[in-house]
Amino acid sequence: SGWLFMVKAVVLDPDNQFNVERTLTKDDVQKLIKTCVDRLLMSASPSLDTIKMQVYFDMNYTNRNEFLEEHKRVLESRLQPVMREITDSRARTREELEGLYRKIVSCVLLRSGLGSPTDISVVREATAASRACSLRLSWEHSCHLPNETRSVS
Repeated sequence: SGWLFMVKAVVLDPDNQFNVERTLTKDDVQKLIKTCVDRLLMSASPSLDTIKMQVYFDMNYTNRNEFLEEHKRVLESRLQPVMREITDSRARTREELEGLYRKIVSCVLLRSGLGSPTDISVVREATAASRACSLRLSWEHSCHLPNETRSVS
């Protein structure tokens, strides 16, 4: 990709007088090669420094979609044990159900990215929102369903 930045910089530089509206001739290609080599051999060249930075950036930074996919994959792998605990739970007592409910709220917060489960105000808000949606009644019922039917998706 470094050569692509170099070629693009040379061709688009008006001082080099390349006509981007037409196909390059053999002479144009030779001129392009010579100009690129000359630029690469310059010791103190701002354009070469710019191209180096572009190449470094291109080689070291992933695009947004790749970054988000990797983040999602890492998040899912880290949440998998908690999600497994939730779906495998056989909570019966009020204390067990409250603990399970806290795990569900924490998992939802982490998975959604809406806040930290260690921030008490965020947990309170998420808990209030889930209770307002009658989630508590439905999850208590789902605790008694088979594992295949339950999921934290």
